[in-house]
Amino acid sequence: MWDQLLRQFVDWIGEGRVGRVIGLIAGVGLGFIYLIWGFWNMLAFALIVMAGFTLGLKSDNREKWFNIESISRWFQDRWYR
Repeated sequence: MWDQLLRQFVDWIGEGRVGRVIGLIAGVGLGFIYLIWGFWNMLAFALIVMAGFTLGLKSDNREKWFNIESISRWFQDRWYR
């Protein structure tokens, strides 16, 4: 049973989801470290895991993690109407 589950997981990773999986694992690892030492545990844990997954998703889609042009455009639209 566990062998089959592991094979399905490896096949799922092989479909171009490596960045998401690595990001999720990194997020969970950092989240557990925060849970041991921090406060507002569940909220912070969820945010850290979501950030790891989002960065992994951007990595899979070959997007930039931080796009300064879109942020500057957002600020210009927001403040210079």
